[in-house]
Amino acid sequence: MRRFLRFMVGVTLSIGRPSAAQTPAEVFLVDGRRPDLAIVTLSEDVPARRAPASAMIAELTGVLDSLDRRGLEALASSASLPARLTDPALEGAHREIVIHLFARDEHSAVEVLRARDGRAAVRPVGAITTITPCVWLDPAKYADIAGGWRPFEGGYTSPSTPSQVVFELPRPYSQGPVFFDRSTLAGRLTTGTRLRVAPTTRDLDDESLWCRLPRGYSPRRPAGLVVWIDPTPDGTIRPSLHSALDELGMIAVSPRNAGNDRLMVDRMQLAMDAISTVSRRFHIDPDRIYIAGMSGGGRISSMLWGSCPDVFAGAVPVVGLNHYGQVLVDGRTLAAGFSRPRGDRWALLKTRRLGSISGPPDFNFEEIRLRTQSMANDGLPARLFSYEDMGHGMPAPEYFLEALAWVDEPRRERLSEEAAAGERLWAEFERTRTEIPAGTPLSRQDEESLIRITREAPWSEAAWRAVGLLGIRP
Repeated sequence: MRRFLRFMVGVTLSIGRPSAAQTPAEVFLVDGRRPDLAIVTLSEDVPARRAPASAMIAELTGVLDSLDRRGLEALASSASLPARLTDPALEGAHREIVIHLFARDEHSAVEVLRARDGRAAVRPVGAITTITPCVWLDPAKYADIAGGWRPFEGGYTSPSTPSQVVFELPRPYSQGPVFFDRSTLAGRLTTGTRLRVAPTTRDLDDESLWCRLPRGYSPRRPAGLVVWIDPTPDGTIRPSLHSALDELGMIAVSPRNAGNDRLMVDRMQLAMDAISTVSRRFHIDPDRIYIAGMSGGGRISSMLWGSCPDVFAGAVPVVGLNHYGQVLVDGRTLAAGFSRPRGDRWALLKTRRLGSISGPPDFNFEEIRLRTQSMANDGLPARLFSYEDMGHGMPAPEYFLEALAWVDEPRRERLSEEAAAGERLWAEFERTRTEIPAGTPLSRQDEESLIRITREAPWSEAAWRAVGLLGIRP
């Protein structure tokens, strides 16, 4: 709190200066006042000034998040440097989200722009002059705030895109909230290691993404997502993955031209951008996003799992694996592939399963075995799926299914529990309504009961029935 007050004193003292001399965080003030609530949406339409009753209702009504004063403090601290609207980096920048700010009875709105180089900037909605305040956001700080925002624009009716077919996603693509600049790389990947990694240089206008929808995909029920990193330039979603994706109800996305000849950091960035792109078009469960890959792609998948547990709920590296420690194989010391996570990130990683796949014929087998065992010894949920006939290549469909199903098991169990809870709550609601004449409006207690279903069993059949009675139309 003291830090926020000191920040606000600095902001208050600067009010009235010319825009070029303003404190960057002033862009988040409302008529010079500190806001007490922010609602994050995709449009300029002013939302209701209250936090949504549940996450499902929020999404159905176009709300991505609500920020209280603590969240607003974090948002204000992400403002780093003033920008000019004429900055070449902002040429062609697209709007990512709109943040509606409320202070007492006043309202203002700012939009977050995503530049071509991946950086985010914020400016007042409707800004058209070069003197309008525009501010760059610190990539790492903004990613910590926006990492959970999943803007979904695909609607809740079945898409025209056929399922079980690998297709190329049409452009434009969306840049992910995690951007691997120097500070992000140092904070997530390279601290304490000998790795020397240059920031990403990718341009999404030059990239291509493969995608595949599973059998029976419906946006009424969020799907899982597997980001696949292939070692070859083509990068297609391999046929041996398809049956597991259908069995578990998972969308797959894979960047083309992200093979072993591509810079490591660009491959990692493309994985992040693929998540953002697919999540805008198809309904994704943010707690079922997994990373997988083969050979060099397996190593990339393990590095993303270890450095970004706030994004990936698990990983399935195939015949390739890195971790944060050294291992001794055949008299050779193999270096750490990334820095060991710390603090909250380490605690979160202990809840993220990693199922590596290999076998004795694979020349990487001993390294994979030792690295997997080392992580398990440190308390991480890492497991080796070893098969006697598994060489250095793609796994049999049943092998990939076994590993992916184990990685996904905690989330599937939780979803099953939520669905059962939803049906129990729905039965309780119906019992309370049996003696009420048909056509009687819902009471406040009825509404609370229905909202509770959407909160405790989101996207279940019971939740959709509750949404219908509440009169919410997506």
